Amino acid sequence: MMAQRLFYRNWIVDLGYDPEERLELLFQFEPPHEPETIGPEELARLDAIGRRVIAAVERLSDRERAFIERFYFMGQSYREISHETNRAVHKLERIHRGALKKLRRFLADLAREEYGLEPGPESACPICCSPEVDEINRLIRERDPRATWRPILAALRERFHVTVTTPQILIGHAKYHL
Repeated sequence: MMAQRLFYRNWIVDLGYDPEERLELLFQFEPPHEPETIGPEELARLDAIGRRVIAAVERLSDRERAFIERFYFMGQSYREISHETNRAVHKLERIHRGALKKLRRFLADLAREEYGLEPGPESACPICCSPEVDEINRLIRERDPRATWRPILAALRERFHVTVTTPQILIGHAKYHL
């Protein structure tokens, strides 16, 4: 069975982007179709999709949102963004990956409802793949932030039979999957 995929449509380049305008204004546009070929129901559907995308982008951190706006809406390259923000390109790549992970998670319901797409697994996270994921998440949430991860690593190994070799896996799970 061939997987269905969403493809990015670069409609924003045709519209232009003024960084002084609010993000909401980006979705107030005439559709690229002939007016007589699109009905009011389709316009309402497109407007609803646009509002959900806006809400998802606004949930990102300021740094991630600024990157997404510059890269996708303004069409700037990594080099241009790096020059203007004084951030190294490898740091921008990390910001980009993190923002896309969050947007995938925030927009999973939209992809399912509008396009019938089921999101694939975000990663091969050993914690998320465990049948006791809820109990493990509870342990992670209740952990004293000043304590080490050693007791949780031991509990994962002994109680849940989950092999996690480094605390970074737990930190990443807590940051992106909880």
